[in-house]
Amino acid sequence: MLLKKLCECSGAPGGEQEVRQAITAELESIGCPYEVDNIGNVIAHHPGVAGKTRLLFTAHMDEPALMIYDVTEDGFLRFKAVGTNVLPRQLAGRTVRIGRDVTGVVGFAPYHMMKITPEQKQISASHQHIDIGAPNRARALERIHIGDYAVVDSPFVEMGECCKGKAMDSRLGCSALLELLRRNTDRAFDVAFTTMYEVGQRGMEVAAYTQQPDLVVSVGAVPAADVPGSLEGEGRVELGQGVCLALADAGFAFDGDADRVIAADEMGNIVDGDRIIGICAKEMKAEGRLKDNTLVVTVLSNLGLKLRMKELGINVVETAVGDRYIIERMRQKGYTLGGEQSGHIIFYDKNTTGDGMLSAIQVMNILAKTKKRFSVLADEVPILPQVMVNVILKPEDKAAALEDADMKAAIADVEKRLEGEGRVLVRASGTEPLIRIMLEGKSEEQINPLAISIARILERKYGGRIK
Repeated sequence: MLLKKLCECSGAPGGEQEVRQAITAELESIGCPYEVDNIGNVIAHHPGVAGKTRLLFTAHMDEPALMIYDVTEDGFLRFKAVGTNVLPRQLAGRTVRIGRDVTGVVGFAPYHMMKITPEQKQISASHQHIDIGAPNRARALERIHIGDYAVVDSPFVEMGECCKGKAMDSRLGCSALLELLRRNTDRAFDVAFTTMYEVGQRGMEVAAYTQQPDLVVSVGAVPAADVPGSLEGEGRVELGQGVCLALADAGFAFDGDADRVIAADEMGNIVDGDRIIGICAKEMKAEGRLKDNTLVVTVLSNLGLKLRMKELGINVVETAVGDRYIIERMRQKGYTLGGEQSGHIIFYDKNTTGDGMLSAIQVMNILAKTKKRFSVLADEVPILPQVMVNVILKPEDKAAALEDADMKAAIADVEKRLEGEGRVLVRASGTEPLIRIMLEGKSEEQINPLAISIARILERKYGGRIK
């Protein structure tokens, strides 16, 4: 049975070799092409007709684990949890496997023997150990190494129409996707069996980057709620009643140092920094937290945001492009909210610089308070279509190009055509040999050729090249 084989594999985060070997052996048996990437993901490709949407199914191979970090003089192993949802109280008395052939049991001192206060008598990893039957440290180190992983060793058992085993959530997903790859369907799709889900979904991040899917379906398991003691209001998930679809209220993506955030609503639509700022400004005004009812943005912020703020009675102060100019203006006047379209948002009453995690928390607080869907809140901040055309120029020509009479005349002509329902912004890049031409209007079909018409002047007169 494939599921039994997968559940009996060890797969600590970053140590998924056993699971990976089982999966690749199965792929080879069915003749499915695959590759293993540099982070250990197995990427399988189901041949067929490619549709308009590139589809990627995913399931993770790893499971929560324990890392051995010390051995006592008496031969007991000290450990730290690796992964999410590792609750010490659930480990007590559990059998664990270290490597392929060392068995141990998780123990802890009885409550009445703990030298701690009654308030501290919550089992924690610091009070627990793994006993492998070694009489002393030296004998223990003959069998294990510092840094080894231990995983729960729970046998796979069939119980009528049900079964139980360890790592069931991840291995069910892997088993289901291997079965999907067996199916004789004419639709092309990819499957990623990913690593290190339990320590930040690192494998999934790499797979998303390399495969560039349009739609991702993550397959796994959720807890059943038709058992005694289940929390009310957690959704009625009943065993054996079919597929369960888990829907998220919002999603957030952060840049490398997490000072910027871009969101997605419950439908998967992108919510950029301008819309997040607009949502937060409206709520902060209602709460009396928006200093002087003023929002600080840059000249690149969308006209739609600025018009919506005007409707709400919120003043908009514009600065040059760059978070440092926003922070400088906020510091001067004590304003409490500012940010950029890129998702760099400053809540000055909480932090003195951009913090993507903080921005995400503010959005989730608003969703919880208003009980509105994210898409509804985002639609309350209408965003005009925006295009940006960059023209490469010699650095010494940038200043002259901005003052060029023909280009100014072209800009005036475009603004006239927009009839007050859009705008033109032409500026020199501060870091690159570029002139940036930004237009906003009713549709991309309308504004894209207008932006190109301005760029052509720079091509003709200054030998520029559209990037």
